[in-house]
Amino acid sequence: MFANLSFLNQELPTAAQVDVFGPFKIPIYFEAESTCRSEEWAWHAMAAANASGVNLLNYRHVMFVLPASEHIQRRICKWNGLGNMGCGFMCKTWITNCDQLGVYVHELGHNVGFRHANVNWDFKGPVVEYGDPTAIMGNKWFSNTNVFYFNAAHRIQAGWIPQHKTLQVAQS
Repeated sequence: MFANLSFLNQELPTAAQVDVFGPFKIPIYFEAESTCRSEEWAWHAMAAANASGVNLLNYRHVMFVLPASEHIQRRICKWNGLGNMGCGFMCKTWITNCDQLGVYVHELGHNVGFRHANVNWDFKGPVVEYGDPTAIMGNKWFSNTNVFYFNAAHRIQAGWIPQHKTLQVAQS
């Protein structure tokens, strides 16, 4: 799917090529948490993985799928997923809504370096952060159709559409 979204410029491994570890028990009782501490939870998960013989520092992309919890999703973190913008030596992604494929794709979009697909419908009013209904980085990830797209601006940003195939419009 990611290969099609990127015009065959970037591919994700298949399920057979992905290493899955865990679940790991970490010393956190999520229902008692009052603050969203995703980096701390990641540190604990990485330590637990390391203690079991898995060195996550050998991986550039690490996804933490948190236990399904209304408390985490709605009360303390208030997100379905969270992804690092761009990557240093490691990209981290957190998922609290593990049954929606679009959340995974959206957060991996952040790892590529994409911001939300904003819209300012009349160029006067406020910018709507998740406003582009056609883009996975807008609000398309809420869709149950499992048809996801990055918009043209994000595809150009990633270099998936060559410059010679774009047209810059100076005025309307």
